[in-house]
Amino acid sequence: MIKAIQQFFEQSLTSTSPHSEDELNLATAALLVEVMVADDHGGELERAQLIKLLEKEFAVDVDHVEELLTHAEASVKESNDLYQFTRQINDNFQYPEKTHLIEALWRIAYADGRLDKYEEYTIRKISELLYVHHNDFIKAKITARSSND
Repeated sequence: MIKAIQQFFEQSLTSTSPHSEDELNLATAALLVEVMVADDHGGELERAQLIKLLEKEFAVDVDHVEELLTHAEASVKESNDLYQFTRQINDNFQYPEKTHLIEALWRIAYADGRLDKYEEYTIRKISELLYVHHNDFIKAKITARSSND
């Protein structure tokens, strides 16, 4: 598994852009996974929502989603903090894209019909690291909650 992750990053580092699309997709997926694993509930529902979001909201190719998710889960297990993922998002996303990501994180949290305090803490921390204003953090929460009703 580690060899596959190293290979994934080596391929990404040869890209001419500062952060390739694969790296950004991995960072996005990793942040979504962080919320999914923050609590011990709703694993399958949250995973299904995560896959749906990657495909529809973040335009990840359907054939590539499972591979990306596997890499993201491994990256999350091996990471010490959120900074390595949020740095890539900060370097490449505009503010509206960041708020869209925060809303997606809330959608993961609400996928099982309940919000856990650890999910909320994780989303709050990510939001702070992405420099999303508190009022936009709350708007994203309300929008995600109402869409899951």
